[in-house]
Amino acid sequence: MDVDILLLDINISGQTGWEVMQKVHHEYPDIRVVILSVSSEENYAKQFYKAGAAAYLTKDSAPEQLVEAIRKVAEGGIYISQKFSEKMVGGLKNDSDRALHEILSPREL
Repeated sequence: MDVDILLLDINISGQTGWEVMQKVHHEYPDIRVVILSVSSEENYAKQFYKAGAAAYLTKDSAPEQLVEAIRKVAEGGIYISQKFSEKMVGGLKNDSDRALHEILSPREL
């Protein structure tokens, strides 16, 4: 059985979601990863997208958002919530003003 999309909770027992995602991305580059997290998007999403995630949603997202994200990822796209995209664009101006610890990856944190 082939896997097209992996829905990954970053708070799994045994390994971190970050480790699992990196392993999957390295060993199975065709599998698209949708991250599901209790952590807010501004804390981790940017690092997961940089590492190859196709979507990042918080667990308090509406079920319709999860369905929309999975559909978009299945079609080969990337899902970014409107809320996160607005924060990213707004943050472009302030990146140079950020403290160094704010740009660390989840593993580095």
